[in-house]
This record gives sequence, C-alpha cells and structure tokens, in this order.
Amino acid sequence: MLQRMLGQHDLCWTSRLMTREMLQPTLASKPLVEEFIRPQFDMLLSILDEMLPPATALHRRQKIAFSIIGQCLHYRISGEFVAILIPEEERRAGFSIDDLEEHIVNFSLAALTELARDPAHSWKYAPHGKA
Repeated sequence: MLQRMLGQHDLCWTSRLMTREMLQPTLASKPLVEEFIRPQFDMLLSILDEMLPPATALHRRQKIAFSIIGQCLHYRISGEFVAILIPEEERRAGFSIDDLEEHIVNFSLAALTELARDPAHSWKYAPHGKA
C-alpha cells in the first residue's frame, strides 16, 4: 500500500483527484470505493483478523485498519510538510519508503501485540477528567 502511495514523488493528477474525492466526495466516489478501495480494505481486515483476538469487535478492527491506512496517507499527503519539518539529510537517512514501511509495520505490530495481550482492552484511553 505504501509503495503504491509513495512510489511517485509528485502528486500526479490521479492522486490529486483521489485526494479531492476523499475530501469532497462526488457520485463517482461510491463505485470507485467499491471496485478499488474495498478489496484492499477487506484484505487488510482479513490480515487483522489473523492477528487480533477473535472477540475483537468489527468496529475496533475497522478503526485499526483506518489507523494503518491513515499512517500511509499521512506520508503521501503531508510530504511537503515533512520536507519542511525534517532536514533533507535526516529525511535521506531515515525517511525512505522502506524506512517508513518498516516504521508503520513495527508501530502497528506493537499496538496489535498489546491488543492481543490484553483482550479486555484495560489500557483504553480515558478522556481528560474521566480517569
């Protein structure tokens, strides 16, 4: 997924169109989602099904999938901001597609490992003032 998203340096017209459709969906969005995005989303969910406890609710698995996708989208859409925030030498040393892929996988695996270790999700975040 990340290789496909970051494989091109500049946002080509198709990437810009997809970004616009995500932000301001038109009638064209639904068939696009069903034909191209849903199969990939379903594949990610099936991978998560193998890694999460069987009792993990569907809505939780979907949110985990969106978190992984969100990490990938962040580097695709925010590339110019990353370039401003992180000096070029540091980006070359640790922000290649392979580096980002490794980070996203390791970060996600750490969260999935914690979920598997604590199926009751006792680590759940408590909003400020509700702890």
